[in-house]
Order: sequence, then C-alpha cells, then structure tokens
Amino acid sequence: AGGPTLGFNSPYWTNSETLNEQSPTTETTNAKYAAFNSAPFRRIRFCMSAPQGNCVDHEFPTELASARELFSGGPVDSDSLDQARILQALAVPIG
Repeated sequence: AGGPTLGFNSPYWTNSETLNEQSPTTETTNAKYAAFNSAPFRRIRFCMSAPQGNCVDHEFPTELASARELFSGGPVDSDSLDQARILQALAVPIG
C-alpha cells in the first residue's frame, strides 16, 4: 500500500512485530504476517503496487530460516538475482 510503514528503513523488516496480520493476502494493504518471522523458505516473491501483480520471483541456492533472517542480515550475493526485472518492477528510470 506504500508509504513509510514498510519503507526501506522500516523496523518491520528486522523486528518480530506483525502488522495487520488478519488482513487477507489478496488485499492491498501494508501487512506483515507471523510466518515472516519463522517460516523457512527457499523461494521468495515480492510484488509492487498490487498483491498479485508486478511481481518478481527468486530462488535462493540454500534454504533460509525466515524472511526476517534474510532482511536482518547483510547483502545477499546471488548471481541468479534478476536485477533488471527488479528495477523494472520498481519503475526505476533507466540511465
């Protein structure tokens, strides 16, 4: 849904607090669910401006303990990360 709540420097990316946890995943609103803190994963999908639209998918070479672990750590080096697609999804001007 935009705004500073889940902006780049938001503490929600690195703390264990949830946000609008009861909101449906199909609703366009800022939300952070409990699974962010505890669900192991290897694939991630992030969508900009719509819950199911303008999305970028990525598969990591190894399983991560949680999304919070991912966002609390340092930079992730992955040769398979589609930087061009991410910049397109974020509507970053070329140049």
